[in-house]
This record gives sequence, structure tokens and C-alpha cells, in this order.
Amino acid sequence: MYSIYKHSKYNISIEIENERKIIYNSFSRMLSVLERDEVSLFNGIMESDPNSLNLNEKKILDNLLINNFVVPADVDETTLLEKKYQSIRYAQDQATLTIVPTLSCNFECNYCYQGSLKDKSIMSPEVQAQTIDFIKQNIKDVKRVSLTWFGGEPLIGLKAIKNLSDRIIPYCDKNGIFYQATLITNGYMLTQETVGDLYARRLRTIQITLDGPREVHNSIRYVKGSRKDTFDRILKNIALYCDDYPIQTVIRVNMDMHNKGKVKELIDQLSDAGLGNKNVSMYFAPIESSTSVCRRVAADTLDIRDFSNLEFDLYKMANKNGLCKASLPMQFMGLCGATKPKGYVIVPNGDIHKCWETVSFPERRIGNVNDGNISLTNTNKLLWEQWSPFQNDTCRSCTVLPNCVGFCPYKHLYKSEYAGNSANLPCPSIKFNIKERILDFAEKSGIL
Repeated sequence: MYSIYKHSKYNISIEIENERKIIYNSFSRMLSVLERDEVSLFNGIMESDPNSLNLNEKKILDNLLINNFVVPADVDETTLLEKKYQSIRYAQDQATLTIVPTLSCNFECNYCYQGSLKDKSIMSPEVQAQTIDFIKQNIKDVKRVSLTWFGGEPLIGLKAIKNLSDRIIPYCDKNGIFYQATLITNGYMLTQETVGDLYARRLRTIQITLDGPREVHNSIRYVKGSRKDTFDRILKNIALYCDDYPIQTVIRVNMDMHNKGKVKELIDQLSDAGLGNKNVSMYFAPIESSTSVCRRVAADTLDIRDFSNLEFDLYKMANKNGLCKASLPMQFMGLCGATKPKGYVIVPNGDIHKCWETVSFPERRIGNVNDGNISLTNTNKLLWEQWSPFQNDTCRSCTVLPNCVGFCPYKHLYKSEYAGNSANLPCPSIKFNIKERILDFAEKSGIL
């Protein structure tokens, strides 16, 4: 007998006690605990005749269909997901901008994918003016602008950040465009006064890197030249502003073979500093050898599978200390601004890139703000525009595709640049610890 229903290809199931099942659908993002009778009907759906179901079984089937756990047999879920992906990726009402006021940095981290020989120049007033003209030309019809200040260390170019903000924000306000900014910084220069100046200029999220507890961080992320410690000053800066400004602070922890066993101490130190249960959260990321100028760290990188186990343990500890929230995996977390029509990265000399991983490689630019219009046939531009996770057979068949949609396009487009223990695996850690995360969320949210 041919069934008119089938299991969704995006189901993730976890067997639990009493013959029950937790089921999560990465497309619908629905999560349920199926009781024994529901599990029985779910498991036998391929052989079931809907016309023979009793009233209670029909109610169960309706719930399975509503949650997308079961779908009509003739539905092509991959095509539906691709249409949703394209509608978001190619939306014309949003612009995702990154401005790099300087590539110069006051730190000397050995894993930096931009290398140690950075251009120390700061975006000139002339390039700033051209940048404003380029932005105005490219956001005329949008409803929302998300801008990230990036570096090097962007606060070395604080004056340029202020000047550019003071010209972009009035234009957005005048034209009814929502504007909000994010700052990615090492946190060393993040004084109370600076945060106040930037909050007034719509800064609402700050990302800061701390690569372990005090001694470990100071051995990795120190002041260039002097090797001066930085941990205490950064922590003090965060503590000073986080009570006064409604800014979300995100602490990133980069991990490799050397510091993987020390990160729990960092969580304790952040908790002891009173940062738990405030507008402070943290996440963990594997250090990668992603460009030719950071090959020296390749041997110290973690296998993504090993990292995923470490990450989940740290996530649970951070959650317990009020430094992150239990949540279901984010959908479309890999929908990168580099693949969007109005996604641009502008560096100090005015060069325009699609991705901040390429900012130290001028041959990978797609244009310059001085040119005004970017050539529609620019080879580098087409590379990003034509890439899609749906062209990759491994991605198309993956259960977590709705969550990651390819994760990082750069990893696919420039995979030959990668070296290290996960060089040939562009997948995110969520692929390997998603069941543990789902079970943890179900427990903490009271579903179980």
C-alpha cells in the first residue's frame, strides 16, 4: 500500500524513557514530546491508511502534520526550504554593512587571519565621504540597515566611526530607515565615555573576545610590542558600562588545543565579576587556520567533532551561571551578509569586499567606493552571488540544513585556504551536538 504521508527529512528524534520520543523539526522549529501512542502512529505512518484511523489517531495525525513531523508524501521539502532561503537572502529591504575604519590593531594574536603586517592607516576624510555616498546610493529603498564596526581594532579609528555615524544616522532617520550598529572589538579601549558616545550613535551590541581565564588570555591576547596584560582592563571596562547602558555584550571565546581545558575557569571569573544574569552572554568558537597568513596555528586547531563536545559542556556551565540562555538551534544561522545583494564590507582605502575574511587580500575585492557602481560582472562578486548551499549534495541531504544553510560560505568558496584538523569539514558544531542541545532545552523549558 502506498501511504499519502511520510516522515519529514528534517526530523531529529531522541528516544526517552517509557517508549516516548522527543522530536524536533529543524524546518518548522517545532519541538514535542510524543507519548507512546503518538510514537506508535508516527513510526507506522508510512504503512497507515488515514481512512482507518479512529478519532484520537486522527487528532494525533493532525498534530504531527501541523508541527511538520509528518508531511504529505508528494511534498519536496528541500524545494520549499530553498524558496524560503532565497526569499530571505535576496530580500531587497535590508542592507548588511561592515565598515573597517582601520586594519591596525593594538593586539598581537598569533591566530589572526589578517596576519601581523597590517596596514596601519585610518580611513581618510575623503574615503569617508565616498563611503557615505556609496551607502546612500545603495540603501535608498531599504527599510533596515545593520552596520558592524570591524577592524583590526576599530576603536583605533574611533573618530572615523563617530564621523561616519553622524552622517549615516540622519540620512536613515530622514528616510524612515531603521538603523542599528554592532561593534566587534578587543575591548581594551572600550572606556565608559566611548561606550556613551557610541550608544548615542545607536550602538546596541558589542562583541569582545576573551580567550580564557586571566593568565591564559594574557598569554594570547596582549598589547602589541610591550606584551602588556589586557584581561583585567577589559573585564573592568565591561563591568563599568554594562550596568549603565542597555547594550548586549557578547563574549566570544576562541578555542584550540592550548586553552581548551581552561575555559571553565573563565566562566567562573566572569560569574565572580558579577556579569551573570545581565546583558552579557558568551559563546565558543574554534580557532581556524583560514587564510595563508595564519598557517602557524593549523596544528593546534581542534577537530570540529571534539570541539562540539567541549562546546556543549561549556554551554551548560555558562547557562548555569547566567551567561547564556538555553534555546533551540537558530534557523538560518548561516545566512551570511556576504551572500546578500546589499551586503558589503568597506575597508580603509575604500575597497569593497563581500566578506571580512578577505579584507587583507585586495585581489579579492569587488570594487571601491570611489567607483560608485560595482560592475555586475565582477568575478569576485559573482563568486558570492552564485554560491548556494543547495548546490552542495552533502548540504542538500543534511538534517540540520534549515539551521545552518551551509554555515559559512567562505569555507566553501575558499576551502583550499584552510589547514588544520577540520580543514575539510565546513560544518558547524551544531551538527554534532544538536541532540544534546535539544534534550537540554526540553529539560530546562519544562517540556520534559
